[in-house]
Amino acid sequence: MAVIDRKNAPGAGRIKKVVTGERSKAEDVEREIIGSLKTFGMWPVPPGTPPKASSDPYRPRNNLTETFDLACSSLWVAQRTERVSVFFAREWRDWFTSEHVTSMDAITTAHIEKAIATFRTRGNKPSTINSKLSALRGVIAFAYSRTPKLMTNLLMVPTVTKPVVPKWWLRPEWVPPLVELAMREGMDVMADYIPFIVFTGLRVEEALRLYPKDFAGLDSDKPTIKVPGSKTKSSEATVPLFKEAAMIVKKRIARQGDRLAIFPIGYPTMADQWAKLRELSEWHNETTCTLKALRRTFAKIANDRGLGGFDIMKLLRHTSINTTQGYLTLTGDEADVERLRSRFEGRPH
Repeated sequence: MAVIDRKNAPGAGRIKKVVTGERSKAEDVEREIIGSLKTFGMWPVPPGTPPKASSDPYRPRNNLTETFDLACSSLWVAQRTERVSVFFAREWRDWFTSEHVTSMDAITTAHIEKAIATFRTRGNKPSTINSKLSALRGVIAFAYSRTPKLMTNLLMVPTVTKPVVPKWWLRPEWVPPLVELAMREGMDVMADYIPFIVFTGLRVEEALRLYPKDFAGLDSDKPTIKVPGSKTKSSEATVPLFKEAAMIVKKRIARQGDRLAIFPIGYPTMADQWAKLRELSEWHNETTCTLKALRRTFAKIANDRGLGGFDIMKLLRHTSINTTQGYLTLTGDEADVERLRSRFEGRPH
């Protein structure tokens, strides 16, 4: 049980609410009370009650700033994207204020299109603009879903189309020479990390958090790996450990024991080593030649070995097949070109 004791609007006494159950339930009620007091000056809020005027003399008296501030204080709490979402939401709030938008219902598609054009002139990439639009979409949905509504018109927020740019990938025949180069440069961990990702498709941070306990059946013909993922709900999953990667894991455990991480190296050090390998391999001008590119290589190898798109999506733990398809849009994929030619002409490839 928790007791919430909050001062109400002037002349309306105090709010004292007893909540039984888990503490999180009481915290949710307290956030609702605080937000309602801030936006409406009362709690509970009768349907149809208009938001109170802002007490801040330096901001326009409207419900737009209060709505954005309320969303920033409650919409993304404890979420992975909280900091960046709040930052972008405040950027939208300031943008609309500069355009003399005085209420949520006064936001129009023209305002959003003008903002997108401004973001482009500032050099924002499509992915960044889409992140900003996602934050705006969240605030609008938040405002529309409130009781009473803070916005009566559920405005549709567009998505900026990203140009499809073929991405660099590490071709299988380049793996042995790159591993040898890493060994010559004293990058022993990197020399094992590269082929491990090529044959597992793990994310960088996932591979760096792996310990021997995350593997099972290493001495059998059906080894598995429990991926310590955190990016999406499906990130943490048990997937097959293919033989090429299993050999690397067994080698590293035999070399360093079962107490250390499989790849005992920090991300900054790994990034520096990858930058040096890029320079030595004359790939420094390839903007998409990143550590993530090794994950694309796994997708390409899996595709070439006959796995379907949805199987590859499961192994990469994507939530959308469109993301997986993007991993297969690669530069210089002559083998794919010839395979398509052979299929069209009805001859074996």
